[in-house]
Amino acid sequence: GTYGGGVAINTSSSQDVAHPKFINCIIAHNNTRATGTGGGVLINGKLASATLTNCIIFDNQQLRINQGAGGIYATRWGDAPDPHGALTITNSIIWGHIYDGIATQFKDDQVTITYSNIEDGWEAGGEGNINANPLFANPGEGDFRMLSSSPSIDAGNNDAIQEPLDLNGEERIQDDNNDGNPVVDMGVYEGGIPTPRYFVNHLAVDPGEDDPDR
Repeated sequence: GTYGGGVAINTSSSQDVAHPKFINCIIAHNNTRATGTGGGVLINGKLASATLTNCIIFDNQQLRINQGAGGIYATRWGDAPDPHGALTITNSIIWGHIYDGIATQFKDDQVTITYSNIEDGWEAGGEGNINANPLFANPGEGDFRMLSSSPSIDAGNNDAIQEPLDLNGEERIQDDNNDGNPVVDMGVYEGGIPTPRYFVNHLAVDPGEDDPDR
């Protein structure tokens, strides 16, 4: 898209109100070159808001530095002096963007980000937030399941879930790390997949007499 590469939420006057809720959604591999926009999500307007719960915002690009954000950009419309919108993010993963994962012109009390995995962290802090590789299985091919060793597993907030099932129809709150305490995962899928293990059969190929490691 021109303004929001994946999603654009615009209100054009002080009377227009927009507050979509995104649940179990993936917004990935989008880009925008327009000034002051979001590669993944743009929230733009005095009364524009958004709530994201158990979402993945991944590998989106804002190709003009310091003029928006690669992941999510929340801003006011034109010269509106006092935006009344809000941005709320919970149990989500924001990772792998060109330029900032999140940038906003909203006031601090209008942005609430908790129990989310944000690359390079979130400057205003937030309970339960982490900054660690989520270990997706194969995001380049659209596989956003997480490896069982992912730090985003059993790291969410049970009280924040909006749907009882994940994107695959699995129960949301599980004890994936077997510690006796069922906790929702960050992201769209519950539970992890085994970490791949690779073996090299050194007897399968003759390296040749000239190989120094022979």
